[in-house]
Amino acid sequence: MAGGCVACETDPKLFTGVTQLLAEMTKCYQLCDAIRENRRLGSTHEALDKLQSDIKHGVWNIQNAYDELRDDYGSRVELGDETARTTLNRAVRTVQSNIQTRLSEIAYRQRDSQNRENPGFRKLNDQMTNVEAVVLDELESLGTRFKNATTEVPKPVVPRQPATPKLKTDEVILLSKDLDILMQHMKNSWIETSVAGEIFYVNAFDDKKTQWGRPRGFIKALPGAVPRPTTSRPSWEQPPRRPTRDDTWSNGKGW
Repeated sequence: MAGGCVACETDPKLFTGVTQLLAEMTKCYQLCDAIRENRRLGSTHEALDKLQSDIKHGVWNIQNAYDELRDDYGSRVELGDETARTTLNRAVRTVQSNIQTRLSEIAYRQRDSQNRENPGFRKLNDQMTNVEAVVLDELESLGTRFKNATTEVPKPVVPRQPATPKLKTDEVILLSKDLDILMQHMKNSWIETSVAGEIFYVNAFDDKKTQWGRPRGFIKALPGAVPRPTTSRPSWEQPPRRPTRDDTWSNGKGW
């Protein structure tokens, strides 16, 4: 009966391993019945009774634990993972090689012996109980691994790259330093303006800022020559010109 879990090797699924283990444990239970039929037990029947009872409960416990895991995490439990499958495969080999083989030898002993033999039911029961505990622990651990895998891990925040602005044909990109220089230039720039023949200057940065005197800085002159207002007084405002000596003699009244 030794040889490992052949079904687990050809069909590497956790479901296959659990099914195979429960089948091997059931065979052990049946071998206990065969021992009762074929051997005289005497005082050892209590140890055999306990072994058979623990095997029955072990089968139920493992089946129930697997079913609960299947209900919680769905069909992926049938595949399990590498750790769980390895544990189940090892448990199957232990039951086959160490427990089932020994029970079969006791149930179907071929030779008669006058020496009283200790069947070792308590030791076999300890081995079976240990197999059950290991398998139950592994199924619980598998559930924890599934739970951790399904917990949503927050995605790392990727710094958002500023979108490159799409430029129109008449647009350019200015650095902040260049923009400051441009604004300072505009504050020192003036536009020469003429209204009703009067010349004044409008600031290029702030069109509400005007002045009459010629400012310092860059000045955008008018496109054409504009006559500046004359500063000479009208003839009626001119002071009377003092006659000269020549005028006096040339007025026809001189000597």
